[in-house]
Amino acid sequence: MSDQNDRFVLYEYLLFFWRKKWLFLLIPIIAMIIGAAATLLQERHYVGTSTTFIGPVKKPATLVKTDLITTKYQDLADPEVDFLVLIPADGRVTFRIEGEEEKLVKQELNEVTQAYLKDVNASYKPLKEENDTRVNDLKTKIDFWEAIKKESAEKYNSNTLEPQQSERQYKRIVESEEFITELTSELETAEEKSQEIIEEPKTISKDVSKEQGNMVMNALVGLILGLFITVLTLILWKYIIDAKGASNRD
Repeated sequence: MSDQNDRFVLYEYLLFFWRKKWLFLLIPIIAMIIGAAATLLQERHYVGTSTTFIGPVKKPATLVKTDLITTKYQDLADPEVDFLVLIPADGRVTFRIEGEEEKLVKQELNEVTQAYLKDVNASYKPLKEENDTRVNDLKTKIDFWEAIKKESAEKYNSNTLEPQQSERQYKRIVESEEFITELTSELETAEEKSQEIIEEPKTISKDVSKEQGNMVMNALVGLILGLFITVLTLILWKYIIDAKGASNRD
């Protein structure tokens, strides 16, 4: 008889669960309500974010490396706020500041963002000036060799030169063309770089808002936890009933 009863233990538990099925609605619903209520009651902070476009600036490392940016600019923020640096995309740096007071978060976000943008511009301007100087220098050299080429070509085509002089002018034409080709290639590279760095660093977004509680997620966690508690409660309940019945028979 004992062996036969053991074979139907699972069935008895399932039957017991079915009789108490109302608990599978009651307990999870209560847990969901508690989870949602916890979202409404929990203290929510203000979160400020600002994103700065830094363009071609690649150095110093304190402007492009997350840990070094944090070390340098965290000291500017009030100890009462949480400070975080993110680099979500190449050429952009985002600051995230969280605190209890909206005014303080806005103030600290503005100070950090302005200080960072100032430092980025300090690195950007020499970079742009250097490349602009390079472009102008190459154009000047090309104009110089174009003039040499034109002058030599006029002399070469004048048919008034001695053979030796004519050969010398021809060599100058060839030499000028080689220099012009080389300098033109360098100019194209420099102008491409100019297009890459044409946009100056700037703050492209800045926002401060109250942190939103995740009510749906908390309610879902409450539902799952409620189902787990229900199953555990019913198993213990059934076990206690069976244990008392066995004790009475003995």
